[in-house]
Parts: sequence; C-alpha cells; structure tokens
Amino acid sequence: TRPFQAMLATQTGGDSNQLRYSISYQPSESTPPGFLFGTCQPFMPLDINGLPFNWYETPVCFKNPQMPQDREVLFGSLERAAQDGWAVHVMTSADLFINAPNMDAFDIWRDAIRFAERNDMWIGGVGQLIGFWRNRQSSSLLVNTSQQHRRESDGLLTSIEYNVEIQAQTDEMTIVMPSEFRGLHFASIRRGTTTMDRVPLSDQVETLDFSVLGLEYEMIPLNVGLSNFTIRYEN
Repeated sequence: TRPFQAMLATQTGGDSNQLRYSISYQPSESTPPGFLFGTCQPFMPLDINGLPFNWYETPVCFKNPQMPQDREVLFGSLERAAQDGWAVHVMTSADLFINAPNMDAFDIWRDAIRFAERNDMWIGGVGQLIGFWRNRQSSSLLVNTSQQHRRESDGLLTSIEYNVEIQAQTDEMTIVMPSEFRGLHFASIRRGTTTMDRVPLSDQVETLDFSVLGLEYEMIPLNVGLSNFTIRYEN
C-alpha cells in the first residue's frame, strides 16, 4: 500500500525523511470504518527487522461520514471513546461541499462536535495530538520522598505526604491527582518544598476539580521547567 511504501522510502533518504506523521491509512471500499488495527491511537509501524520507523501512523476511523449507517457507527465509536479514553479520527475532505451543500454530512459533523463538547472530550488535529504525546514522553515525574502518619492506638493511616518533582517541556501540561487515595481525602498541594524544620517555602496551590468515568480528580497547570510539589492526603 502507498502508506507503507512511503515508510519504506524513509530508509533510503529523500524528502520522505522529513515526514513525522501520516493520516493516509484510512477505510477503503472493501474495509468498513471503525477502529482499524484495533485502535485509532497513533502508532509507530515496524520495519522488516522489527525496528520502529521514525514516524507516526494515525488511522483514519471515518472519512466523510454522511450516510445514516455512517452516523450510527461513528456515534457508537464516540460513545466508547468517551467511556474508555479512546481517540476517534474523522477526516472531512476539503472538496466535500464543492458541488452542492451536503446537509447530512454537515449534520453529522456538527452533532459529533456537540457530542464531544458535552462529554468533555478533547477536540484537535492529529499534529496537536502527536505534539502533546512527544512533550509528555520527554517530560519526567519523580516521587522523591513520602511520609505516612498513623494513629498510635490502632495503626490507622491518618495522613500521607508526597514530595513530587516534575520536569515539564511546555506550559500546556498539567498534573492530575485522585481526590481520594488509600482511604484518605486530598487535603492540599504546595508548590516548592520545606526547610529542615518543616516550614513551607511556598503557598498552597489552588486546584481544579473534575471527574472522569465517575472518578474525582484534582488538577493544576504546570510551568515550563522544573517544579516541586508537596501533596498531602488526610482523613
């Protein structure tokens, strides 16, 4: 196929070496739309020796959905994606409306956007998704220390504190923590660390509350570079 021929060309030089992602893998007349290869997430294909190509292939789940059966399959996939955190890649050709308005295709596109907004799904292009993944993979998170406090009478865990060090590559990243952990409730997060006398060196950070699949989380944005946080849970 043409996508894999192009990938093979990356081994011999030429302009194709500059390619970093592709959306050329898509449904054809003989293959139904859906989660091809079992996923719509970008993946790195392997060459004949089992080594990854230096590019991401992003399967197109749906190309120009406009028929009633397209709507049924697309929204079934969107519902699964909203529940399980999948990606759904929909491609609309630039010339779809060149001859006459296709209101069925427009309605499907509009309703898909509305569904994603109602379910707090991220909407963006494949380049943005790949960029986010690369930034995430090049960032780091390290738990330096943790302290636990237990009740003397029965050994019940009453609080736990973590010191976390994060290296972020962009200011578009966040850190997310569960609102409940090991039977304790999220109490606070402070930016910075403490002195040897346990005196905080910075103020408490405000978090944003949100939920995913019925689970509650706390989220704060990160600054570019190195950040240090002290996270505390207590009952």
